[in-house]
Order: sequence, then C-alpha cells, then structure tokens
Amino acid sequence: MSATKWNAKRPNKRDSQPVMARLSALSGDVNLLKEQLLDERLRSISDPELRSLPLAADESAALAWSTAYPLLVLPELMTERSQATETRHYRQNCIRKRNCSKYPAAA
Repeated sequence: MSATKWNAKRPNKRDSQPVMARLSALSGDVNLLKEQLLDERLRSISDPELRSLPLAADESAALAWSTAYPLLVLPELMTERSQATETRHYRQNCIRKRNCSKYPAAA
C-alpha cells in the first residue's frame, strides 16, 4: 500500500471549531432546560426541606449527556429522579418521626 493511503486527512483546529460551538450551544441549552425544569418542580412541591432536588437535576443532566438526544431525554429523567428523591425524603421523615400514617404511597 502506498504511504498516501495511510495519511488520511486529520482534522485541524479550524475544522473542530464548528463542532465545539455546537457543543457549547447544546451545553447551554441543556443547562437552561435543567434550570427551567428544576424551578418548575421546586414551585410544585410544598416541602421546603427537599434540598437534594438540585443534586437530582444535576444527575439527570449528566445522564442525559450520555445519550444521543440529551434535550429530548432530560425532562423524563428529571421527573424520574425528582420522584425518587421525594419518595426517599418522605420515607426518611416517616422513619424519623415514627409516624407513617402520612406517608404517601410510593410509586
């Protein structure tokens, strides 16, 4: 084989700039969507002690990034993680208070 066949065109810095710009824009879009969904969720809950919801939002965003369509998957992941966080929070309160009559049914 000739040496020219192995010398495939390598991308230079200029070729990667549009990709980086798109990734940066997508990153901003994902963070904006995450913040909007988190604000909406925080407004919908009545318990101010659910401090771990921002952590659940960050975990959801990180997991969404591992998919091919993070903006499409993020809302559902946020819903799942926030419900799991709320269930864990109420379960812990039930254990602390030793009063499970107010415990909502776990999903």
